[in-house]
Amino acid sequence: VNALQNYLDQNGLLFINGQDIGADIFETSGQSQHAQSFYNNYLHANYVANFGGSYFITGLDNDPIGDGLVFPIDPSLYSRSPDQIAPADADATPVLRFGTTTNYLGLKAEGENYRIVYFAIGLEQIADAAVRDTVVSRIITWLEDGILVGVDDKNPAVVKSYSLNQN
Repeated sequence: VNALQNYLDQNGLLFINGQDIGADIFETSGQSQHAQSFYNNYLHANYVANFGGSYFITGLDNDPIGDGLVFPIDPSLYSRSPDQIAPADADATPVLRFGTTTNYLGLKAEGENYRIVYFAIGLEQIADAAVRDTVVSRIITWLEDGILVGVDDKNPAVVKSYSLNQN
């Protein structure tokens, strides 16, 4: 938690994802209660429940990450359920929801010095590779939107495209 906070405080960009992160931090059986402040103040998320009610996921309309996304997650991949989360403050906005409800499992947030995207599922739970690639591409684009790269102040380079290749 301390390393992530230090990284984010130095203009960090973070995509964090995984099933049961909130449950592990906030449920009595969890082992990470020390991370509650980080979860609320850096992820800008509130943990709601250990399941949002559906394995059918939709992106929020007009959101740069979620717009137009519709996909199932594989409930048999893990024995537990994906967390339902909610924005903790005005710095966070929903990206993904369970079905057509207002139960969310994905948020994006912009802090004073950082940007973060948090999904309460693992990328491996998105079985369709094309959907998974689209999600990752949109996340990278949003995280780095307007971020300048390079060291030449007179001719800074703005990242225009990304590609994901097999490692």
